[in-house]
Amino acid sequence: MKKINIKLCVFLGGLSAIVHADNSAYVPKIAPGDTASAGPGKQWPSTRFVVSGDCVTDNLTGLMWAKNGIIGFESTNGGRPIAQPNYNNTTANLNNLTVPLAITAIGNMNTAPIKLCGYSDWRLPNITELMSLINYAATQNSSSPAAWLNDNGFNNINVGYYWSITSSGSNYWRVLLSTGVTGSSFAVNACYVLPVRGGK
Repeated sequence: MKKINIKLCVFLGGLSAIVHADNSAYVPKIAPGDTASAGPGKQWPSTRFVVSGDCVTDNLTGLMWAKNGIIGFESTNGGRPIAQPNYNNTTANLNNLTVPLAITAIGNMNTAPIKLCGYSDWRLPNITELMSLINYAATQNSSSPAAWLNDNGFNNINVGYYWSITSSGSNYWRVLLSTGVTGSSFAVNACYVLPVRGGK
């Protein structure tokens, strides 16, 4: 039987990602201050995610993520970001922020007395980085990208929208973790926040 290589191109406001039928992809390797793509991606490693304390490292991209998908950035629903986030929070609405408050919350996390996994260079992911977490096969198997992430090292990843720092005019791109669908929204709307850092 002849092998057919299928490519799916996804365009997001000038950004593109190419996913091949053999499960390889063009995956950017982003480091702080460096937005250049590393070129064609690679096959998924046999161990995709490695958990270390409250953080998860993605062996495909080299990015480190917060393990808890709903870090407590507020003490009360609708309150201001607190100086010391609750990394073990289990109340989802304490991680539901506008883009300006999300930026403030991550800034607070970087200067807090107790830093997440000891690092002080956390940030909002760009849309490509956030999309790199999506396993679209999960939605074809009566599951969701959120459930798949929770089964693979993360905790409390919600099926709602998560913010990226990628903007389009006055709107910001976000990803729905129940399906992997992307879209833009006003920065004053509230979505979940999943901090990221580094790259290799």
